[in-house]
Amino acid sequence: MEIYCVDTWEGGIENDKKTMPEVERRFDHNVAIAKTRASHGAAVKKLKKKSVTALAEILSSNEPPFDLIYVDGSHQASDVLTDSIIAFQLLRVGGVMIFDDYLWCQPPASEQDTLNLPKAAIDSFINLFQRKLRVISGLPIYQLYIEKIFS
Repeated sequence: MEIYCVDTWEGGIENDKKTMPEVERRFDHNVAIAKTRASHGAAVKKLKKKSVTALAEILSSNEPPFDLIYVDGSHQASDVLTDSIIAFQLLRVGGVMIFDDYLWCQPPASEQDTLNLPKAAIDSFINLFQRKLRVISGLPIYQLYIEKIFS
């Protein structure tokens, strides 16, 4: 089993850049603990780069399709849409994609710029790919789950 983790560990527009080295250190520490506790081995590939670059590299490397993809990066709609479209190409038919932060916003909600929210991008992706996916209902609304049903 292989697990790919893609992140710049620089943070987004809503993050304090000074805290990001600690976030990355905690990630590395948690991965090390998880690997020692795993009943069977998993190779964790940490790709410290922009998601669009990492996803394009994975796509061009002809890796086998992924069973599960978790989209949780930038909250900017254009980034989320780009990640979703490329990641969907990497997902096998029958695989699941999870979108985190579906309803994320920074207070006050009444003053939000929809271009800085994941929801607009996720909704656009689902509308554009609706014949190739099925929304999995009944799960927590803060995340949105889809199953790829056609290539």
